[in-house]
Amino acid sequence: MKFFNRAVILIMLAVAFALADRASGHGFAGARFFPATLSTDDPFVNDELSLPTVSTMKTPEGRETSIASDIAKRITPNLGIELGEEFLDLSPKGEHEVSGFGNLELRAKYQFFVSAEHEAILSLGADVEIGGTGQKRVGTESFSTWAPAFFFGKGLGDLPDMLSLLRPVAVTGLVGVVIPTSVSTRMRLSTCNNK
Repeated sequence: MKFFNRAVILIMLAVAFALADRASGHGFAGARFFPATLSTDDPFVNDELSLPTVSTMKTPEGRETSIASDIAKRITPNLGIELGEEFLDLSPKGEHEVSGFGNLELRAKYQFFVSAEHEAILSLGADVEIGGTGQKRVGTESFSTWAPAFFFGKGLGDLPDMLSLLRPVAVTGLVGVVIPTSVSTRMRLSTCNNK
C-alpha cells in the first residue's frame, strides 16, 4: 500500500509539472551557459525533468544498480523546489538479490545573485532525505538527513585580453554539509550466556 500511495503522488506531481506552458534553455549568466552535469547540480533555478539516470557499480562484494530521476519546478523567478527518487537493485555475492525504492528527497534552491557582465551566479539550497520513506531491504536509513549548500557558477569571459585563452573556461560547484537528524543509529547485539 505504501508503494501504491507513493506512486500515485509521484504520478500526480509529474502530471502537474508537465503542464508547464513553455520550455526554455536555462543556465545563462550573460553570454555564459552553465549546463547541468551528472556529478553536480547546476546553480540555477529551473523547471526541468531529469530522465532516469542509470548507474551500475561492480565491487568485490557484488553489484549495485541505481535508477534515479527528479523533477524541479520554479515557484518564483528565483525560488524552486525539487522532488527526487531512486530505485536500487542490490546483488551481493552469495546472497539473494534485493530491490526497492530509496528514501524520498526534497530540495529547495534560492538564486540570489546573477551577474551577466561577470558571468556569475550564486544560489543557496537545502536538500532533505526523508528517513523511513524508502524500503529497509535496500538499506535506507530510518532517520532524515539535511544538506544545506551554497551553489556557484563563474565564467571567465570577463578576463582581460592578455588572458583571453582562458575566457571559454567556466566553473560550477557546490559547498555543503550533510546533517543527520539522529545522533546514532540503533544496532542489535546478540549475546550468548554460557552457564
